[in-house]
Amino acid sequence: MVDSVIDALTRDATVSSVTSTNTRVVVAAGGFEGGTNPSFVFTVKDSGAGSVTEADVDVLGNALGYVLSQGSTSHFSPDNFKAYAFPLDYILLSFSGMLWGDEAQAFFEDLGKIDEALFSGLFAGFTQVDLPDSSTNNSMLFLQPAVSKRRFILGLSAAVADESRASYSPLKNNGTPTTARAGVAFPENDWNASPDGNQYLANVGGSDELRSELADLRQRHLDAVTRLLEAIEEDDVEEYLATGFTCPN
Repeated sequence: MVDSVIDALTRDATVSSVTSTNTRVVVAAGGFEGGTNPSFVFTVKDSGAGSVTEADVDVLGNALGYVLSQGSTSHFSPDNFKAYAFPLDYILLSFSGMLWGDEAQAFFEDLGKIDEALFSGLFAGFTQVDLPDSSTNNSMLFLQPAVSKRRFILGLSAAVADESRASYSPLKNNGTPTTARAGVAFPENDWNASPDGNQYLANVGGSDELRSELADLRQRHLDAVTRLLEAIEEDDVEEYLATGFTCPN
């Protein structure tokens, strides 16, 4: 579905700097305000000198949010705090070895025992991310929620102290934990108020032909989700995936 969205945007000349060769998508762990769920994590590699434009990432993110029927998406640039809508501090925790989704979930829940505001408070959350120099998807990125920077640092530092596999970054030159600053944006669509996904589509632009193609892709994805839900209700997921599942494309 991701490749098909990129192909549609490229054919319509709506994006030019994002391609299927400089992107990677995985399903990883995520959490927000006390809940955890699988997340689509889409990494775009910029080779330097602005080879990937913010405008293209914005269009792609909104198009994917629409096609995959997401309630919200986030754009995050760890290297440029001026990118996207506004700057926000973050802390990155990396784990030795593989980090499984249930381990990330457990760590997030344990963080709530240290400071509930960092687990279930306003804007509290994390995303499991894939770092450029890592062979595994073994880091958790926490954006600063509605607490002070000091409280944010103290809570995450205490959580790392309780987890032997975790390491904290960034650190000051003297080894004291601190935060880094990223550029972020949070495009979303209220599907109750805007069932046609117009909040996303307004940020995609493009031709009528593009919108028609994206709508077709969204319907194919919804059909695939419907078939999977039916298999779950019938307790027949393994057989369905082995014999009945077909790629929406």
